[in-house]
Amino acid sequence: MKRKRLGILLIWVGLLAACHTPKSTTRQPSTKTKNHSTQSNSKNNSATASNKNNKIDESTLFFNAEKERLTGTPRQALNTYTEFTNKYPENAVGLFNTARLQFNLGDEQNAVKNVKKACELEPDNKYFRNLYFQLLMYNNKYKDAENQLNFLISKYPENTDYLFKKAMLFVKTKEYDNAIEVLDQIEQKSGFNEDVILQKKSVYEAMGKTNEAITQIQKLRKEEPGAIQYIIMMIDTYEKANQKQKSEPLYKELETNFKNEPIAQVALAQYYLGKNNQSQYQYYIEKLSKIKTLTPKQKISLLIPTIQKLNVDSSKQNINIATLAKKIIEASPDSKDAKLFYANVLYYTKQYDEALYEYKKIIRLDESNFEIWNSIISISFDKNEMDSVVNYGNKWIENFPNNPLPYLLTAIGYQQLKNYEPAIKNLDIAAGLNSDNLAINSQIYASLGEIYHQQKNTH
Repeated sequence: MKRKRLGILLIWVGLLAACHTPKSTTRQPSTKTKNHSTQSNSKNNSATASNKNNKIDESTLFFNAEKERLTGTPRQALNTYTEFTNKYPENAVGLFNTARLQFNLGDEQNAVKNVKKACELEPDNKYFRNLYFQLLMYNNKYKDAENQLNFLISKYPENTDYLFKKAMLFVKTKEYDNAIEVLDQIEQKSGFNEDVILQKKSVYEAMGKTNEAITQIQKLRKEEPGAIQYIIMMIDTYEKANQKQKSEPLYKELETNFKNEPIAQVALAQYYLGKNNQSQYQYYIEKLSKIKTLTPKQKISLLIPTIQKLNVDSSKQNINIATLAKKIIEASPDSKDAKLFYANVLYYTKQYDEALYEYKKIIRLDESNFEIWNSIISISFDKNEMDSVVNYGNKWIENFPNNPLPYLLTAIGYQQLKNYEPAIKNLDIAAGLNSDNLAINSQIYASLGEIYHQQKNTH
């Protein structure tokens, strides 16, 4: 893909140069004006050649900057783009690409300035406007961001994506009535839309308007009367609003009409868990574990909400869901998913030593799972075992050399051990990998700053 894009750039450079090649002419000057014409042509040819060279220089510099951006050297690309925009400050694409690099490298202030200028130079360019909107949102300049969306909506009235972004902006600023109004506009344009209806449900929930939220779910039930997920969604809405008595008939409906459906069994298990009815809880969990048509991975995905509930509600920790996880392993002894599920259950229920033991067993057989390494490092940090962080962190790096997170966390381990040289080395590598994750980038530079400060105090 990179070769193709570079090839396109080369063609573009060649065409640009060709477009500025001076045209030849067969017209001959008269003898009377020959000398004057020769001098005039010489000046014109000189100016034309100069313009041609300038365009070629501009093309070459742009090509070099773009090549560096596409081949993964963002800091070098930024330096070249900065040189380019200083020399050609009216090149909107150059300003746009400079802003993108600055944003990815954490320089939001200059990114905003450059993309704003790009929008001024090419006000109808939707890509420039989209980046400007994102940067304004990131910097909490919501009114300015709304103005950008209003421009895009007026320019592209049939594109409901911009309306949806505007609704989400109003959700962000807690202007819920405005959000509902915009979502209504989308419905009028696009008709029945499940995503919009679900978003309206969420907004009404945030407003504390439970009945209105339920009305939205009932729209979906009307379209699919036999869909269990909407019954469960209504239960969730009532329970979040502390109206559990209204969810009771819905649980009865599940138990009467859908008791053999896996998703209903999970919901009923949670229901009886909440009522501390262990016999009914175990009944539905056992039913779920015995369904042969479900793979271990499917069973696990259905049980995740129950695990999360156990993790949040400490009073339910004594319910040993790990027993169920073991049963899934016993039913599918060769399933990596089942083994990982068991380890994750131990982790969620804060049985860290047991979880660490299981994770290490898995990683010895398969080193390709990024999240297992992450969990091992996380537990090691929780246990304040920095030697383990560094040991497993370096193995994590070996398996994922192009991901900045292993370098960052291993560097923090070295930092805690006051071993600053490998810490700085790992942080420098992490910074050079150009993560799109701003939180990771911020932590990299924060850690570098802390280390330099610690070294200064040490000396």
